[in-house]
Amino acid sequence: MYAGVLSCIDASNRSVAVKMFSGGEDLSSDQAFWDQVQEYSEVRHPHLVELHEIDPSQALIVTELLAGDWGQAIVSGPLPVSTVAAIGRQALEGLRQLHKHGLIHGRISPRTLLHD
Repeated sequence: MYAGVLSCIDASNRSVAVKMFSGGEDLSSDQAFWDQVQEYSEVRHPHLVELHEIDPSQALIVTELLAGDWGQAIVSGPLPVSTVAAIGRQALEGLRQLHKHGLIHGRISPRTLLHD
């Protein structure tokens, strides 16, 4: 579904990730998808990526930029148990906040768990 992610500096001088979508379906006209993205953008929590801007007409989302994902980190070998426990705790805290707002993530994996 992602066509790519670009690292950029926005007009407010923030480091951001610009996520562009493409694929078999035209997401620019998928109102249900963009309504859900809008709902996610209104949820704030230290363990959830902050959405800065949504542009359905260009099928892109601008979020805060983080250093990487845990999928990249585990390729180099096992992580210490304390690190895995901390990642799990932080992920669950973020998910709990989404659930309080009636939202679900739906794609939890090491590649979707980001870190600074």
